[in-house]
Amino acid sequence: MKFAVERNLEYSRAAGKSLALDLYLPQQARQPLPVILWIHGGQSRYPTPIARLVGNEYAVASLDYRTLDDCRAALRWLRDNGPKYNLDVAHIGVWGFGEGGRLAALLAADPEARLQAAVDFAGPAKAAKSGAPLLIVHGDRDLPKAGADSTLVVVKGAARDFQQLREGAGADTVENFLDKHLKNGAHVRFWLGKIDPVGDAWVDPIIDAPTGTLYRTFPAASLGPHGEASYLIYLPPAYVKDRATRYPVIYYLHGGGGSQRVGDIWVQKLDAAIHDGVIPPMIAVLVEGLPDGRFLDSPDGKRPIESVIMKDLIPHIDATYRTIPRREARVLEGLSMGGYGVFHLGFKYPEMFGMLSGLCNGLSDPAAPLAPGRAPATPADLAANPFVLAEKNLAAIQSRTPIRIIVGTEDFTLPVNEAFHARLTKLGIPHEYRILPNVSHGYKEYYEQLDFSFFKTIATR
Repeated sequence: MKFAVERNLEYSRAAGKSLALDLYLPQQARQPLPVILWIHGGQSRYPTPIARLVGNEYAVASLDYRTLDDCRAALRWLRDNGPKYNLDVAHIGVWGFGEGGRLAALLAADPEARLQAAVDFAGPAKAAKSGAPLLIVHGDRDLPKAGADSTLVVVKGAARDFQQLREGAGADTVENFLDKHLKNGAHVRFWLGKIDPVGDAWVDPIIDAPTGTLYRTFPAASLGPHGEASYLIYLPPAYVKDRATRYPVIYYLHGGGGSQRVGDIWVQKLDAAIHDGVIPPMIAVLVEGLPDGRFLDSPDGKRPIESVIMKDLIPHIDATYRTIPRREARVLEGLSMGGYGVFHLGFKYPEMFGMLSGLCNGLSDPAAPLAPGRAPATPADLAANPFVLAEKNLAAIQSRTPIRIIVGTEDFTLPVNEAFHARLTKLGIPHEYRILPNVSHGYKEYYEQLDFSFFKTIATR
C-alpha cells in the first residue's frame, strides 16, 4: 500500500510562532479514515513510532506541542480539515507516551476533546476518570493506578520505554483496542514490507524494525548541513557479549518501489545461516535507497543516493560498530533495482567491496536495440552502467571479487541477465551464474530457494 506524509501543517499559532503537525495518509482510501493523534513524550514529532498504523488504514497525525491546550487545538484543526484530507472526524483517538501519555489520559476525560479512544503509554500521573475508552500500558517498574473507567495492561520487566511496552503488551492488544473503538472492530493489517516508502524520505517514517533488526539514523553530510538518513542493522548473536570480536559487513540493497524494511525475510534467512554454521557471523545493513534512482546520484544533485552510501553510511557503520573495515570483509547483495546497485557500486568501487551478489538484476544492456519509445542512454547513464564499468575496472575486479548472479526462468529480467553473464564471461571475469526454475520476479520466491553458502568465504579478520 502507498501512503503520503504531509509535513509541517500549521494547526495553530502561539506568541507569533507556528505550531505544526505531520499527517500520514494512506493513499486511495475508499472511505474517510479514522484518525490517531500521536503525542510524543519530549522527542521529535518526526518520525513517529506509530506511523505503521497507516498499514491498518488509519490516518496518523504527529504534533509539536507545549501544553494540553495545544493538543486540543490540534484536534480542532483535524476536525476542521477532515474533508480536505478525507478524515473520519467522528472517529478520532489519541496515543501518547510519557508526558504525552499523561495528556492522552487527560484528553480522554475532556468533553471538549470528543475522543472515541485514548492510549496512555507510561504516563507519569494517575489517570483521571475517563469519558472515552482509555487503555493504559505501563511496565511493572513504572506502575500507576488506573482510573475507574480505564483498562490497565502491565508489562513485566519493562520500564518507561516505548518499544518494550509495545512489544510486551503485544501490538495486537493496542491495535485491537483502537480497531474496536475507531473502526467498529474492523481489522486491516499490512505486512511492513508492503507499506511502500515515501519517495523523498531519506529517514524512513516507519520506524518499526523487522524481527532481528534495529532502526537507526545517521548524519548524512551529502544531504546538506543537517542531513540525516536511516537504515536497519542486524547484529550477530554474539555481538553484545563478545566485545573484542570484529565482524564482516553485508549491505543489502532493496528493489524498486521498496525500502529498507523489505529485507525482513532476507535477515531471517541470514540469521538462520549463521546459527547453522553455514556462514560466519556478520553484521548486516539494510540500506534505505529511496523507491527509485538505482542507487545513483541524480544528475541534478537533488538525490545523491550513491554519495550518501559511499561517503556517509559506510564510514558511519565502520565508526559505530565493530566492523572489519576492508574490502575482503565488505559485501553487497541486492535484488532487482538493488541488483543494479550491487554491480554499479561494486564495479565502480572495487577497492571497497570484496564480494558481490545480485538477484534478478534490473540492468540495461547498452548493446541491445532500443525499445520503442525509449530514449537512448545519456553519457552519464553509460558511464554508470555495470556493463561498461566491468571493462573499465577489469584489472581491479578480475580474479579478486567473488560474484554471483541469480535469475529465474520466469523472470522478465532473464534476457538482460543472460547478456550480463555473457559480457562477464567474454571479459574473463569469473562468476557464478544460476537460473532458478519456475521463479518469477518475486522477493519471497528467490529467498525460498537460495541458501547463503556463497558468503562462507568472507574475510573474518
